[in-house]
Amino acid sequence: MIRKGNIQWLLNELPGLVGQGILTAGQAESLRRYYASCSASSGRRWLLTLFGILGAVLVGFGIILLLAHNWEQLSRPVRAGLSLSLLLFGQVMAGQAVFRPAPTGGLREASSAFLVLAVGASLALITQTYHFAADAETFTLTWTLLGLPLVYTHAAVMPALFYLAGISTWSLMTIETVGPSWYWLLLALLTPSLASLFRRDRYQARAAVMLWGLAISLLILCGVMVGELKEEYLLLMYALLCAAFYLADALWFEEAPTFWQRPLKLLGVGGIVIMAFVLSFDWSAGLLSGVEFLELVRGGVAGILLGAGLPLLFAALAALTVLRRRFGLLAFGLFPFFVWFGPMTGKGLMWLFANGYLFALGLIILVTGARQRQIGKVNGGMLILGSLIVLRFFDSDLSFVAKGIVFILLGLGFLAANMIMLRRKGGDS
Repeated sequence: MIRKGNIQWLLNELPGLVGQGILTAGQAESLRRYYASCSASSGRRWLLTLFGILGAVLVGFGIILLLAHNWEQLSRPVRAGLSLSLLLFGQVMAGQAVFRPAPTGGLREASSAFLVLAVGASLALITQTYHFAADAETFTLTWTLLGLPLVYTHAAVMPALFYLAGISTWSLMTIETVGPSWYWLLLALLTPSLASLFRRDRYQARAAVMLWGLAISLLILCGVMVGELKEEYLLLMYALLCAAFYLADALWFEEAPTFWQRPLKLLGVGGIVIMAFVLSFDWSAGLLSGVEFLELVRGGVAGILLGAGLPLLFAALAALTVLRRRFGLLAFGLFPFFVWFGPMTGKGLMWLFANGYLFALGLIILVTGARQRQIGKVNGGMLILGSLIVLRFFDSDLSFVAKGIVFILLGLGFLAANMIMLRRKGGDS
């Protein structure tokens, strides 16, 4: 399948090809109509897929609610029969999606999502009917593992997302008894599917959805693992993880056609900027402490992953960034060093560094966006600078008149920057 970004590039090249005599105007128009229809049909397919998934999930929940309403009035054999019939119906739908002559992605996603819900509902109903001794942790893990085969039989994203949600929930429920090591073993069972998905086309929408789920799962588990060891390390570990997200996106996902298909960049940049703003306040000094990585490593599997695995991952990505001479990426990539060395500089200097870092970051993004003529980057840089100025004004003792003037100037700056960028783009076209 041709990516949307490649189609757009080809459409932009057609006028030049006609001008050079390589294509006639009629041929260029035929190509434009053909690839425009391909792009439109791709959008329709995804719309049908989303509605199919939504319909399957709603039907599944509706059946569960109907059964729960009259459940106590039914005999045990009837309960068991209804539970198994729900599972059988889901299995028939899933089998049809796999074995029909021309299976569609929407049918595979919807049927597999319904079957995962049917498995969970049937498991819960049978357990309740016959009073099997099963706690919430055992039920969650059993349901999650029973849904895993659908990831491979249907090559679908929805079962994989349910699996990620299941192992994340189970890990949160058992973090004090089992520990985080089993999360990584369970995640390894999903690795072949992830590798196949990203190897086929890491820029497709299905890969982006899967990447969103994986990144959010890792963010949640990182916070839980740090909380089990030493909460003072939370900011540094999140700084390392968000910086790793950002560098990984820039190295391998930079050509994604739309911004939402770059979850690693969105989460990485968003996390770094939020943490930098938190550190720009005086009261944030108590959130940091000197990190002893050797002390972390002695904290079992979680300590090894946080004290050795995460820093090594970040170091490898940073080294690869330098080897590829992508030095501009280090504006975000070096943020963990600031968090690490911040406590060593004292409260006053740390506050100064945080504000200076945000100012430099906003300025770099603003200048880069102006050079590349990208309105989004210009607005992003101005948003960081404007937010920094506004926050510092709220900290100050200036009058309301002075603060109002600053707000007006910031607004005029945003409008002027956007007008200039739009005029430049209009001149280019």
